[in-house]
Amino acid sequence: MSLEIRSLSEGERLLILDWLEREEAGPGKGFAAQKDLLARAQDAGELWGLFEDADPVAFLAGELRKGGVLRVRADRRRRGYGRRLVRHRIEALRADDSCCLLDIACDPAESIPFWQKMGFTLYGGSYAFKRLERRFDLPKGAEPIAVRIRSFPDFVLRTGEVVDPLDEFRPDAVILPDGNIQLAERVIFFAGPLNRRYDLVVKIEAGGRERLFDRVTSDAAYAVGVSEDEHANHFLERINDPPLAVVPSRR
Repeated sequence: MSLEIRSLSEGERLLILDWLEREEAGPGKGFAAQKDLLARAQDAGELWGLFEDADPVAFLAGELRKGGVLRVRADRRRRGYGRRLVRHRIEALRADDSCCLLDIACDPAESIPFWQKMGFTLYGGSYAFKRLERRFDLPKGAEPIAVRIRSFPDFVLRTGEVVDPLDEFRPDAVILPDGNIQLAERVIFFAGPLNRRYDLVVKIEAGGRERLFDRVTSDAAYAVGVSEDEHANHFLERINDPPLAVVPSRR
């Protein structure tokens, strides 16, 4: 028996619809919704299948984000096919570096243990996220510098209230010859509990000096080095010192 993971052709999507319809006990409302989802995912290039001897027995539609669907054919469950498909897509996304954060809905709720085993962290009751970390080799002999990065809800800017951070990072870092600060790992900001990314405030300190205390989407944040991936997830790999005079264009 051979296993393969790849994008689905039109004919293979129809094969999946055939077993989906049988499992849904007819062309009801649930089947119709999944039929539309598979068509949209294929049009967007986001429909992936796991094949057992050329037979599509599992699929991931819409990638690993809210609105996506992972499904394994009923007679092929408990064989690790769902795990294989998810791991494959995680590694592909990590390799092409187009997305640094996965944010999904655990639907049905019975799937929560599965997603936790896949390295996702639960939040908000039925949602889960996973950071796609990236590490960097620091130049040998470069001067180390202490870096502390924290994120907060945005009301701390308005009220000055002292609250515990949502996240805190203390990555290894060094000062480069041009004065900028290179982190040993990508710091990925997550505002899922806040629902809106612009509600996230970031505080960056390096060498005992505050470099930023502003919203993650502000011009000041981008000048200091905050970037965003193709899905508007924000991250930091290098601290600009001094901050850029001209803010780079957003994706």
